[in-house]
Amino acid sequence: MDLLLDMQKVQVDYLDKRILSIDDLKIYRSNRIGIVAPNGSGKTTLLKVLNGDFSPETGTIKRLGSIYLMEQQSEPRFSISVDEKQQSILNIPSKHTSLSGGEKTKLKFLEALNQYPDILLLDEPSAHLDEVGIQFIIDHLSYYYGAFVLVSHDRYLLNQLVEEIWEVRDGHIVKYSGNFEEYKEQKELECEQAQNYYIQMEKEKARLNEALQDKKQLASTMTNRKGVREFRSKSSNMTKSKGTAEKNLQKSAKNLEKRIEKMTNYSLPKTKKPVYFDSGRIREMHTSYPIMTDYIDIKQEETLLVKDVSLQVKLGEKVSIIGKNGSGKSTLLKSIISSSEGVTISKKARIGYFDQETHSRFQNKSDITVLDYCKKRSDYTEAYLRDMLSRIFFTGNDLYKRLSQLSGGEITRLSLLLLFVQDYNILLLDEPTNFLDIETIEVVEEFILNYPGIVVCVSHDCYFVKSISDVIYSIEDNKLIQVPYSNQNIK
Repeated sequence: MDLLLDMQKVQVDYLDKRILSIDDLKIYRSNRIGIVAPNGSGKTTLLKVLNGDFSPETGTIKRLGSIYLMEQQSEPRFSISVDEKQQSILNIPSKHTSLSGGEKTKLKFLEALNQYPDILLLDEPSAHLDEVGIQFIIDHLSYYYGAFVLVSHDRYLLNQLVEEIWEVRDGHIVKYSGNFEEYKEQKELECEQAQNYYIQMEKEKARLNEALQDKKQLASTMTNRKGVREFRSKSSNMTKSKGTAEKNLQKSAKNLEKRIEKMTNYSLPKTKKPVYFDSGRIREMHTSYPIMTDYIDIKQEETLLVKDVSLQVKLGEKVSIIGKNGSGKSTLLKSIISSSEGVTISKKARIGYFDQETHSRFQNKSDITVLDYCKKRSDYTEAYLRDMLSRIFFTGNDLYKRLSQLSGGEITRLSLLLLFVQDYNILLLDEPTNFLDIETIEVVEEFILNYPGIVVCVSHDCYFVKSISDVIYSIEDNKLIQVPYSNQNIK
């Protein structure tokens, strides 16, 4: 197995903060590696270090093969020739004047693939892609002759492609064998073992404390007896023996104290409390089907996207809509929220809407903090809002950030949370997982599953769709088709 990269004793700092500390990291030709961690943990920095774009403060990196990095935020290079047949399969316009986000991602992937590097570094290669684009990536990486390192929040992609997970944890790389599902199983086992260890240590600590108190009490009793003259004759050996016993007790007590002091290197693993939404705050809609469409046509200007849409959404139902880019999914959501002709919405409905331009609505609210904004928009208590904010990783000083200071990812998290804590009873979500890390996506899944109202969601993330949905619809050949429940192993 060819060694392609060898990293030893590498440390990377940024603004006096240690970002990465790696003792030993190697990449071999056959490696299929996925990198996971919350946003801001150093995943992209690690890729740049591997590529040579970012020089570490200390350590050595031997690059023994060619490397190519597909960056998430970069534009296609255009100067690199790509396969025209592949462009046609992926429906990329031959003229690159006004490419969509998904088209840019597909083109960047083709540019990377056609360089045939020994190590292919991919930063979110499935961003904005539909099912066809994602499957194209899977098909081509499955038989890639070199190694690849994949940063992705797409759990389906990770399950299909990788054979090893690198988790970036506190600046260190923790390795797990297997794909994402196997990594999660190992993490759950680690958590269970840590909980068992905590219980054992607490029992042992209690036992040592009890033994310490016994010895201290016995030593104190012996000390109090000093000076009490016993008129019965005693041999000097007995007196010495009592003195020695007292010293041994004191020494034993000190040893116990040291053992107890050392038992501080463990803590109870964090466990998530169930998410609770007050169903009493969800306005009753007094109808079994608050959303219905009567065989309507979904058009964009004069272009027919979906014909004869018949949709009935039950109270409390979680519905997902999948399909290719441009098939009409987002336009269907907009038809619902605008109550277009042929769409019947309960008069008691209050609809919350998340779209891909949500961040722009925060631009005029720069002087208010995250916590104050939530309190202003929600009737829940401050304690409840603090708890919910912590679940989407707003803690400590983050609560007092001005909205103008938030990153795009932070705005997305806050926007999603606000939908769940306001007086809505129907939520329409258009690609809510874009740009979120896996941990946050799992929190959003938990929110949706525990939310007492209706959720209608458009998403390309099939793992997410399968996790949240009671019903799945697919737009195929200009028709909205319900995916049979037995076939909800969608790809």
